[in-house]
Amino acid sequence: MDSENYKECQSMQRPPLFEANCFIYWKNQFETYVKFKDIDLWHIIVYGDYKPTIKNKDTGNKQVKDNKINLFVQKYEEFVIFNDETIDWAFARFNTIITSLKALDEFFSSHNHVKKFLGALPTKWRPKVTAIEESKDLSTLPLDELIGNLKVYEVVLEKDSEASKVKKEKYKSLALKAKKVSSDEKESCSGSDEEYATAEVLKKSGQKESKPIKTPMSSETKLTRDEDGDSVDNTKYRGMIGSLFYLTASRPNIMFSVCLCARFQEDHKPSHLEAVKRISRYVKGTTHLELWYPKGTRVETIVYVDSDHAGDYVDHKSTSGVCTFMGCCLTSWFSKKQTALTMFTTKAEYVSPEKASKQALWIKQALVDYDIKLDDIPVFCDNKGAIDLSKNPVLHSRTKHIEIQHHFLRNNVQKGNISIVTVSSEDNIADILTKPLKREPFNLLRLGPGLMEPNT
Repeated sequence: MDSENYKECQSMQRPPLFEANCFIYWKNQFETYVKFKDIDLWHIIVYGDYKPTIKNKDTGNKQVKDNKINLFVQKYEEFVIFNDETIDWAFARFNTIITSLKALDEFFSSHNHVKKFLGALPTKWRPKVTAIEESKDLSTLPLDELIGNLKVYEVVLEKDSEASKVKKEKYKSLALKAKKVSSDEKESCSGSDEEYATAEVLKKSGQKESKPIKTPMSSETKLTRDEDGDSVDNTKYRGMIGSLFYLTASRPNIMFSVCLCARFQEDHKPSHLEAVKRISRYVKGTTHLELWYPKGTRVETIVYVDSDHAGDYVDHKSTSGVCTFMGCCLTSWFSKKQTALTMFTTKAEYVSPEKASKQALWIKQALVDYDIKLDDIPVFCDNKGAIDLSKNPVLHSRTKHIEIQHHFLRNNVQKGNISIVTVSSEDNIADILTKPLKREPFNLLRLGPGLMEPNT
């Protein structure tokens, strides 16, 4: 017979070749055979000298049979399939136990065989086991059919494993290549991801040697489409925006400026590029600032909201800003242009608390899983008209232009889930997310989210 047709211990129709790599199989077969023929002989092999007790022939035969049954029942109950074991090899071991029990007139039902084999499979087979249990009737499922299904899935696992190895090798190769390029350029990329992103921003914008600036955007900046301006390299501009967006995950003080510049990625001009370079110069001068998260803070949710009515100079839509705190720790923030054009300040200010209330209620519900129950969550807003509208249960003519979906806020105020609280514009932390500010109010509001020097 051609030995290439027999892979290592993987043939279910015929036993594997009597070779060193199949030692475990033949060892188990030899042990099973000797125990089946003469249990006393097995004791002599294992323990050396063994003196069997002289018994009546019939009694001795029955005792030997009972010992054999107990031995194979124990093997049946303790049967486990190993991670690196194929289905063919595992079934060969399992079938040997079943056959030995049948020879001793000890039978288990086919239903028990199916459940036992499924339960013996390793953890990586759990999805397949669950699928079989849900789609098949285990009480009538033949063992041969089960083995066939498992062998098909085994091929899928092998392909996934090979694909995963190829993917890992590919990523490893790319990582080594990136490391080599970085070494060739003599760029110092050590430190945190944020430091690396900051270095990338300064590199792409060409501001490494520039002088730092105190605010990310001038309060007099009015970005428009600038149709008369010359076009700018798309790749460079979008690369700078992408790197700055990464920094907004830990720097709420540049969120508004970056989002505003990102609106012109499709058709940007020199004026937009200069605005991005100014943000880069501000980032260079504020690398020492970090978000402060003190220990032992109380678990209570507070939300600040603000809106800049018709602040966009292109389509005159409003910009919403939301800051959410857990105690004194800033947990989430966003600056986003509203989708609809609002004719009145009240509507623009009313939409922002509505968006904030959804996030606040989600946090409130999530904390219930940790046995933390909050009372009404305060939402701080600086617009009296929006606050009055949230508390007014009557829909009159002045509110007909507001979509019904935004009255979600008023419904939850009436239910006591949230409460709208007045705050002055000077103390509204979310103001930093809706418009460019002058230096003094900007630096003051920057402290609100907890952006400060580590040793302060």
